Amino acid sequence: MSDQQMSSPSERAASVLPAGLLDEVQRHLEEVKTIPTTSLDDRLLDRFDAYVPSLIADSQNRSLIDGLVLQLSSMISSLQQDPAPINKLLIRLLEPYSFTDVLALTPEVNFAAGLDISLQPFNILVLTLLEKASRSPSEAAIVAGKAEVVANLIRLWLCTPEVEIAEKAGRVLWGLLKVDYAERPAGAPAHIQDVDSIVQNEARGQGLMWRRIFKDKDTYSLFFSLCSLKTLGQEGQLSKRDKTLAQARLMDLIPKIAQLDWKAISETQISEVETAFGLRSGQAGLLDFAAIHMVDIKDDVLMHMTLIDFFSKLLQARPTSKSESVTQSSPGNHPLRSSHTLEYLISRGLHRRTTSFYLDPENPQHDPIDVIYLGSRAANYLSVYASTYPLHLLSAEVSSPTSIERILARVSSALDVSPGKWAQGDSPKNDLHLLASLPRVALLPRFGSSQQRTSRGVWHASPVSLLPTSPANADALSTLGTIFHGPSRTQNEIHFPPRPSDDHIQQQFVTSEAVAARALYLLYVYNNQSMYKHVVQHAETVALKETALAAIDMLANIISANWTGLATSEPTTEIGRFMLPSDEQIISLLPMSSMPTPPTVVPALLASPGNDALVPYLLKPAQTFSNLVGGRGDTESVAYKVAVAKFDTLKLFHRALDDTSGDVEGLTDLISIVNGRIAEGPWSPSGEVGGRIGTIEL
Repeated sequence: MSDQQMSSPSERAASVLPAGLLDEVQRHLEEVKTIPTTSLDDRLLDRFDAYVPSLIADSQNRSLIDGLVLQLSSMISSLQQDPAPINKLLIRLLEPYSFTDVLALTPEVNFAAGLDISLQPFNILVLTLLEKASRSPSEAAIVAGKAEVVANLIRLWLCTPEVEIAEKAGRVLWGLLKVDYAERPAGAPAHIQDVDSIVQNEARGQGLMWRRIFKDKDTYSLFFSLCSLKTLGQEGQLSKRDKTLAQARLMDLIPKIAQLDWKAISETQISEVETAFGLRSGQAGLLDFAAIHMVDIKDDVLMHMTLIDFFSKLLQARPTSKSESVTQSSPGNHPLRSSHTLEYLISRGLHRRTTSFYLDPENPQHDPIDVIYLGSRAANYLSVYASTYPLHLLSAEVSSPTSIERILARVSSALDVSPGKWAQGDSPKNDLHLLASLPRVALLPRFGSSQQRTSRGVWHASPVSLLPTSPANADALSTLGTIFHGPSRTQNEIHFPPRPSDDHIQQQFVTSEAVAARALYLLYVYNNQSMYKHVVQHAETVALKETALAAIDMLANIISANWTGLATSEPTTEIGRFMLPSDEQIISLLPMSSMPTPPTVVPALLASPGNDALVPYLLKPAQTFSNLVGGRGDTESVAYKVAVAKFDTLKLFHRALDDTSGDVEGLTDLISIVNGRIAEGPWSPSGEVGGRIGTIEL
């Protein structure tokens, strides 16, 4: 047996800790326990705390740690001062303990009492210990068997005024639900993407936490009684302000539950509880309570804003269980077109009501003051809707209250502003965000087989034509970059399990986005021959940091774009109610002097006007401004950040050149030049001094 194995825990700890520190800490703790009025030595405990990680890293120190934990926990009941230092030390020492280990501690941890709001100093400690149960379905089942603990956890989460405690309690509750989930989508692996890593354990839960929360009357009723405004003024109830905080916390959890178990929130669980709080027979349980009955939308505009944000989160929640998903084998129920959450919002009239604050602000039913605050939230809701369910949007009839035609008209109206407003940075951010979220095929001008070259003015009916590259505006440049980039190259898997019909529809939509992105780029750049000149000028104007970075980001988006084209002989393809253009149709809307329409990104960049400004800009070293304070060596300086962004874009350009196939004149020589420029790094090897700090064009 080695000397280390023969040594005692105290001797092994002494090899890590400074000599005498452990004994000093233990003596001090015993003194505080014996004389509770003795002040805690924060400096001593902080000094010892720094060595705790190395102490617990050695499993042979377990008996020593057990002794310290026992000593600390035995002090809590008699402590007469701020317990924060003791709590902090206990949390660190208990890191390697499982929930089962915690249950075996002496004295026994009183979880129910520790989760009481009146014991706020101990809430974080007890929550940290309870959180350990979310690592194992069997340990979560133990918690589910403790009705008072679960009820106090929910009450603490909804009622505590402390944000840190509320967030921690919410994470613990959600963690217990996740690990205790009893079902898994057929064919899905243990790790389910897009649901916050819902089930990471091979063992399935027993669903006991779910039954405790949704089938136990006393527990289930807490959501309603604590969040409902009907209980205001009753004994033990929250104030209206505190109820709104509880409402917001409940609305944060429901979309997560919807994504994991749609039926839990959308069906009646305990009708006696639900009808007592205004739900009629057949209404959708907790979801209807939160979405329709809970919030005072008439007199509380701030909570109405929170409610619309809740709807946006709900839109993105996709049920993952095969038995509950609307996306079965029918192409009409493809996830790009529908979901339980979208159908719910439409069926309850919430989709129409929410979008009307943006699309129909003059509606006499709206309070003009409400529109001021709710319009931006409604625009964001529409952005989520358009990006999550593009096929639903594209297939909607023109008469629909949320038809693409109405959305485009509203966006175009918002973008049709004077150059002075763009120059002053007074850009319609919400409208630009919505524009960038719309399916690109809907942004194209309406192509028809009979259109001739004289119809090129049709381009100006597209809202994309209203976006300027001059005067400088960072939001407009970012929006153009997003639109021209096309679909993400990883935009293929939506949910588990993938099905052949889904793959076909998904690929069809991705192709339409790639076709439309290329068409929009060609139409824009050939109708704005100075685009690259303007963008490069903005990128070099370091005095306007946000604009410079947005301009570089726009160039990076174009360089890494995902494009495809339709052959001139191929019939026009339809997506929803919209037609994809062939090259002949694109050419029909281009100016007479336009260059050929390159099929992929690199040939487009190497053709005029891109080759005239973009390539020289990328090959030119960044200006150092090293003669100024905050120049080349200052990583926080604007010059440094702009230089790094430009260099990253150059590397993207190099990758695009390498990936280019086909006969492109001068490609080999250009790759060699770019290789040499990359080898030099972001800055000029000669250490260029000074340079143009920036020319601000208004």
